[in-house]
Amino acid sequence: MIDSLSGTRLMAWALALAVFITLGSFPTTSGDAPPADWVRTARIMPRMWWDLTWEQAVDRAVSNGANVILDWVGLSDTYPNRINPVADLETMQAAADYVHSRHPGVRLIYYVGGLEMQTPDSDMDNDGRDDDGRGSVWTDHPDWVQVGIDGTPAVFYGGYSPGMPFWVPDRAEDVWLTPAAPGFMELMTGLAARIAETGVDGVWLDVPFLLSDFGDEWQDQWASADEYSRALFEAETGYPFPDEADWDDPAWAAYIRWRYGQTERYVGAFNAAMKMVNPEAQLIVETSVIDGVSRIRTASDLWALPEISDATAHEIGAGVGDDGPPEVIGEYQWLRFLAQLLYARATDRGQPGWLLSYVHQGRADLLRLHSAVALTAGMNYYVSGGEGMTDLVDEEAQAAIFNWLANVDSVYYDASIEPYCRVLLADSRTAIDYLDRGSWEDETAYPELIGIAEMLLQLHVPFCFAEESELGDLWPHQTLILPNVGPMDDTTAEAIREFVRAGGTLLSTAETSLYDGIGRLRDDFALADVFGVHAEDMWDRDLVVNRYGAGVSYYTPRWMGGDFEGAAATWDIYPDRPGAESVLADMADMLDAVGFETRVTVEASPWVIVLPFEYGNSWEFRILNLAGVGVNSTTPTPQTVTVTVSLIPDQPLNEVLYLPYMGEWTPVEYKVGDGGVSFTVQVGLHGVVVIR
Repeated sequence: MIDSLSGTRLMAWALALAVFITLGSFPTTSGDAPPADWVRTARIMPRMWWDLTWEQAVDRAVSNGANVILDWVGLSDTYPNRINPVADLETMQAAADYVHSRHPGVRLIYYVGGLEMQTPDSDMDNDGRDDDGRGSVWTDHPDWVQVGIDGTPAVFYGGYSPGMPFWVPDRAEDVWLTPAAPGFMELMTGLAARIAETGVDGVWLDVPFLLSDFGDEWQDQWASADEYSRALFEAETGYPFPDEADWDDPAWAAYIRWRYGQTERYVGAFNAAMKMVNPEAQLIVETSVIDGVSRIRTASDLWALPEISDATAHEIGAGVGDDGPPEVIGEYQWLRFLAQLLYARATDRGQPGWLLSYVHQGRADLLRLHSAVALTAGMNYYVSGGEGMTDLVDEEAQAAIFNWLANVDSVYYDASIEPYCRVLLADSRTAIDYLDRGSWEDETAYPELIGIAEMLLQLHVPFCFAEESELGDLWPHQTLILPNVGPMDDTTAEAIREFVRAGGTLLSTAETSLYDGIGRLRDDFALADVFGVHAEDMWDRDLVVNRYGAGVSYYTPRWMGGDFEGAAATWDIYPDRPGAESVLADMADMLDAVGFETRVTVEASPWVIVLPFEYGNSWEFRILNLAGVGVNSTTPTPQTVTVTVSLIPDQPLNEVLYLPYMGEWTPVEYKVGDGGVSFTVQVGLHGVVVIR
């Protein structure tokens, strides 16, 4: 029965709590076994069409090409339903039975708010307090609530607290919870186990964040300073709990890193509780922290999620959603959108990556362009025409995209497809945390990272993002780019030094290695010997070339990516195009000086992006055409693209095929010579070329 306390569920609770209390590994299948195939090939659509019955709405979503249905019930986010979930659990079980029997192969998942919970109609007179002092999270369990660094609890009321987001209605109490509270953990891990018992296929766990900002008045709070978190922090780090944001204080630096572990243990415990009951249940975690500042302020590390969940749902907007008119986006914004999606896919570490994004309702033209960018990056697509996640942009266009994708999804989602790259672009959490320090006004690390990524895309340089921990295991024949990786500990510096000494090529920008591992200014670069220049002399040279061991270092004091981002004005519709093109030309000259090994060369406009992939003995090239796309223009100018690939000696060549976006496979003429094969295609919006 749904409401029985089974022994298995009690074991799940105990296990998940043990996972949280200890700092050991999470006993989930995530990270050790591949996700279920349906997670990798998901075409996600929420149950909508509120004028239809539930069954009719699901049938319609499936007819429109969806193979994963997302739904909500009361326990998704409300306190009364979470402490008394029996009716909702019965609804979920009946829904799962219907979907699995009526639509074999279709999966049903349910939304669950991660660390946020509401009590509806708690504050009927909108005076900022629960009316009768009981029956809400805050009145029943004040010790569950996140607490800001100044001691203010994360408790809000929709009709009273200023600046509330749209999902906090009048008369509702909205609280954010601390995963350090044992009672809250027992509630949520128990709920995870009971959901798994219903037979649904998975849970969409929304933004499990520790807050820094919410509304107009709760700002710069760096939660959570509750009594449980304070005790855990001091026991686990040996530092006294810091009572203010002092970035030169080692205790504060330790707290910044420790906060990530809080959210990660919570996600791992939730997943463990689900899988203890049903090992096939999948956990998809939504996060909206693609930029570095949001990541640190919410204690959400994208690179860590694949170890504790089955897929990440990245909420990333392109600027064509409900937050502004659709005409305020040009080709530079689309370029940045693609770079961010590729960054997100890198953090997925080979797991599926889902995209939640928004496009103005009724704009089928924007939907097609938006989906082409998402597919180029290999994202599983979920798009909404409204901020509530449940509105279609255009039903006919959405159905056409999904039904086409159902027949060709292997070219985007096959697990054996690996990006080809000889250039690694380092993403340093140390730099994000201790250089930008959670400040949008002072942000330099992330703009440098994403700006260089955008230029590499335009220059047709095959690159991959590399996470900081991977820098100790580099291949000497690669080229490593350190984009303003200012803070750097001695261990990382020595790993990079050894990489160059062994024959690697290094390109570093701006203040790389000028700070220690927690962001304190050094007297000199930690890598001064590798760079061949000291910090006091950095401005005297534009590009310093230094032979070091068997390798070579190239250092420039310029913020190359930041300069490009500033000129491209990706936050506005009026870029400094000549300025952006000038920085791009300088980057091209620098890369020509550096040189790098590649088996792929591309002849195309900078606005035609070509992404090479390998699988087995085959190649795949995803091509995105942004030429002519701009303000009020969603149809690119057709472009000619020529690609040359060097083949392994004696590697047989069977065929070259082209799949245009929303089209069918067609043969492509090709030439073989000098150990390589070249082909030329005409691209409209998007297409995929496969060499077998």
